[in-house]
Amino acid sequence: MSSDHMQAAALLEGHGYVIRYAEAEWVTCAVFGHGETWRAEGLDRAAALDGVLRQMLPSTLGRALLRPLVTEGVALETVPEPVVALELVPVPVPEPVSVSLSVSVPEPELASAPAPRPPEPAEPATPARPKPRILEPTFSDLERAVQSVDAVRREFESTQDLPLYAPRFMQLQLVEWIARARYWQDRVRDPAIEGRVTALAGEFGKVAKAYWPGNVPPLRLDATPATTGQWLARDTLKGWDEAAEVASELIARPVATLDDYGWADGTDLDPAPPDASGRLGDAVTRFASCLGDHAGDPDSPALRRAVNRWAPPPFAELLRVARELRWLRGQCADVLRWAKLLGRLRFTVQLLRLGEAHELSRTLDAETRPPRTWAALLDYDPKRRERHRQNRELMSRLPPSEAAPSELVSWFIEAARLFPADELASRLLPRKNAVLALVAATLEGSDLRQARDRLRAVQKRLHAGDVVPIVEAGPDLVEDASRPTVPEPTPVDLARQRVAGRSALVVTNRADPNLQRALESRLELVVTWADVNQSSSVDSQTQRIKHGGFDLVIGASGFISHPDEWKLKDACRAADVPYVSAGKCRLVGCSLAILRDVTGARQAA
Repeated sequence: MSSDHMQAAALLEGHGYVIRYAEAEWVTCAVFGHGETWRAEGLDRAAALDGVLRQMLPSTLGRALLRPLVTEGVALETVPEPVVALELVPVPVPEPVSVSLSVSVPEPELASAPAPRPPEPAEPATPARPKPRILEPTFSDLERAVQSVDAVRREFESTQDLPLYAPRFMQLQLVEWIARARYWQDRVRDPAIEGRVTALAGEFGKVAKAYWPGNVPPLRLDATPATTGQWLARDTLKGWDEAAEVASELIARPVATLDDYGWADGTDLDPAPPDASGRLGDAVTRFASCLGDHAGDPDSPALRRAVNRWAPPPFAELLRVARELRWLRGQCADVLRWAKLLGRLRFTVQLLRLGEAHELSRTLDAETRPPRTWAALLDYDPKRRERHRQNRELMSRLPPSEAAPSELVSWFIEAARLFPADELASRLLPRKNAVLALVAATLEGSDLRQARDRLRAVQKRLHAGDVVPIVEAGPDLVEDASRPTVPEPTPVDLARQRVAGRSALVVTNRADPNLQRALESRLELVVTWADVNQSSSVDSQTQRIKHGGFDLVIGASGFISHPDEWKLKDACRAADVPYVSAGKCRLVGCSLAILRDVTGARQAA
């Protein structure tokens, strides 16, 4: 313990108190005496003793009066023991001497003491009040610090869509969180706060390593507001609170060309990819095949070794993986798998540092847009794929050579609607004799006119003998034709299946008509919007929750206070209503949070 804490303990013992400590994973300090018992806990003896002193002296004034005794080393014997007067007997009282504790003590008898000087007349002006010296941290500051740092953790844990952030947005979000936490770490020097903030910085570092938005220097343990300001291009920052404010403003600043997550290609994601999970699995396999057996996490020695062994690097394969991942953004239910693969690819490109990697690096840039759409860039045409699938299915039913002519006629009528004459002649080349033997007149009826004309054209080409055998589609087209043609459900679709038709209370600190419309149209919720800035808003809504007014509650934990969120959670527990903690309450983030928090919830009435 520090000398101040030892002095404080000695002061307590000098007044008849007994101090005992119990140590395990934390320390408990108990103080006994004069029929009193005081007990507090902390990470070490000093913190536990501080807790006891805050209980014994709950006011700021009490701690201010204690401080001079501790720091200036006032002798304990100068503080008189309390005396209980049994009989009022006049006794001579020696001239008192005022000390900082405002207690009258007898003047010590000193042989060589000079004669006391007469007191000078008081000055007419009131002297300035000295600034009290308080034992830090005060209880209110410590309590606020714990709540504020814990609020950062809650927001971090509830932001389910963080993996979808563009690299720069992800960096800024991590910086905002760590700056908010370090503000309280610097203001309240307490082991409990320092432990919380250090743990948060470690978890943010793991996120940055897994998703690799690039280096985030403000997460380093030796980062300061000044170095963070340089990274933010704001050299005038004086504190962590300013750093958090700047990072938050940069995230919230509207940019017409970017969506809510910082990407520029929001309109280039359609048509949606069919079998998004299967495509993501293929991208993982392609990337792993490029690395061989030396794959590893970003910034790992294994990944560096694998990249160093490339001669030359497989740019074509890596570029295809990059384009697939851009197309799959927001379409895969497994958001973490998508983000981790994208992070490894970003780190790999950073290791290459070659001119040939320019196109790959540009493709991974969040502000890059494809010439048309990502689907077109990947040679994906839904209509062409569907036509190819139908063609393959029809050709699989082509009657064998020994089949009756009537079977071939039935098949030809169906094929005439799908294939032009040239392609049909090429596909029927193996059945040339059987097709030439068919008589167009047998295809009677006005509805078969197209089939009759197509048969005459095919027979004419087969007679000419210049038919070229059909060339089947490449492996990519065949592979895609075998995939489902209907896109699989996105996180928004899955959330809608879970909550459609339910009444939802959305609690935040701002109006957002666009989000409200999206929740109502995309998730099919019946939304009631509540702004915590309005007086009595939370209290009135908690009563509605307790009385069954809503089927679920969505809280924007990034925008509402810790006490308000606990009120909402308590009301939801009382009413058996799911509470969805949704970070900053973007549509995809709300959807992912619903999938996490509404599992097994009661059905809407």
